[in-house]
Amino acid sequence: MLKRELEKLVKEEISNMLQIQSPEGEGSMARSQLARISQISDMLGDMIEEDTNLEEWVEAKITKAQDYLSAVLNYLQGESEKQVSEKLDPAKDDVGDYITDFRKSKAPQFKGKSDKKKRQMAVAAYLSAERDKK
Repeated sequence: MLKRELEKLVKEEISNMLQIQSPEGEGSMARSQLARISQISDMLGDMIEEDTNLEEWVEAKITKAQDYLSAVLNYLQGESEKQVSEKLDPAKDDVGDYITDFRKSKAPQFKGKSDKKKRQMAVAAYLSAERDKK
């Protein structure tokens, strides 16, 4: 029964992915896909108990999905850090420049953060860059 339900979910997801045509761009499509992945993950979590014995191919697919998503997360986190480090240089920029840049940034790590928190992060980044420079 679990195999049929998983196959049905996978077929639905493939169908949904093929139908997605987003005028907003790739970010919008990725967010839509991630929302669907989250829904599927919740459904699977409800279906699988701690003592459920899964077939090897099912375990392999779950592991592969986690690996793929982790790889994307690591890549995007690395790109965000590169953009910040490439843009700011403690030899040319002072701590005020860091604070201004962090407050204006639309990077995901700043989403929902208060100006006070962004300031703390900026000061920490500046001090870290200063230490690395020496």
